[in-house]
Amino acid sequence: MKILYIIFYNLKRNFRDKKTLINMLLLPIVLILILGTALNNEYIPGNISRAQVYYYNEDKGEISKQFEKYITSDKVKDLIELKKVNSKKEGLNSIKTNERRTFVYLDNNFTKNIKKGGKAYISVYNERNTIQTEIVKNILNGFVNGANAVYASYTIGGKGGYVGENNIIIDASIDISGKIPKAIDYYAVTMLVMILMYGAFYGSDAISQIYEEEEGRRVQITPTQKTQILLGYIASSILTVFIEGIILMLIAKYAFKANYGNNIGLIVFIIFTMSILSNFIGMVVIVLGGKADKTSGVINILVIVCTFISGGYVKLINNNGVYNKIIHFVPNTMAHNAMFNSIYGSNMDAVNSNIASMWIGIVLCMIISIAAARRRVLK
Repeated sequence: MKILYIIFYNLKRNFRDKKTLINMLLLPIVLILILGTALNNEYIPGNISRAQVYYYNEDKGEISKQFEKYITSDKVKDLIELKKVNSKKEGLNSIKTNERRTFVYLDNNFTKNIKKGGKAYISVYNERNTIQTEIVKNILNGFVNGANAVYASYTIGGKGGYVGENNIIIDASIDISGKIPKAIDYYAVTMLVMILMYGAFYGSDAISQIYEEEEGRRVQITPTQKTQILLGYIASSILTVFIEGIILMLIAKYAFKANYGNNIGLIVFIIFTMSILSNFIGMVVIVLGGKADKTSGVINILVIVCTFISGGYVKLINNNGVYNKIIHFVPNTMAHNAMFNSIYGSNMDAVNSNIASMWIGIVLCMIISIAAARRRVLK
């Protein structure tokens, strides 16, 4: 019960701080409105160019030959720019020089695996998922439907044979409305994540309250266990950031009609995860840096830099491989990827991997905080 009292007391104290509360809610609301309105034209897509597709067929069987016949047919060629390469390596190198390209690969057991009833894969490689990539996948799905028909025919003892192209070519013209973010949708996510990152101040303040303020010292001399005190303060800070995040999401969703997708429960979980991560980042900064008045500037710069390089203020396109690998470790990028894939991409592997990365970051922050705190005590 003591830990619940600590959580309740600190929640009241946090929400009585009108200045901080206004900054945490009013600032992102204003930014969403201004950026979402001013930059709206930047997020309206123009004409969709044809997808550039490189392919290599290693298989010599009947079905793979039908695959080549299919993708070189006139109807498909109207949708994509197709080029055959001489090796898998050449195909992979082609997409490294241009992120808009897609490489399609069939291994040498493709036909055999289909006839045996095993798994056969058409591998699709790309550096960045784009509208063109989705068109390519849509086209390939048409061939897969035909290949499935071939497998079914072999299973029941038929002669086999490929389904005619007129029956399996999927119309690749797509309705992009609602599938990509408008400016207001984009900034409703990035500004939300930015404010969640500012939650690091709450984590820093929680440690400061316990060990630097008179109030914290009074709490420590009570019969309450130090573990309960620490958990109570941190839990209240996490809940404060989480509630502020939910309020901001609801305002953006219902006042600005921002799109958060159909799986609101998953978005809420990402907000909760980010609230924990930001608080623990704040803990790491103050444990390593010392007193709160010395570390507040560090946290402020950290949030601004993380927001900028993750594309929070404006979308950044950089083809530098090292840079693109580094930004995957930025907390904002993890949250952006998880949310945008949930809302628009329906790529649950990307959602799950980014959420997992965030939780790994939480564990690492816990380990660093504990190790640093013990070292300071020993001094």
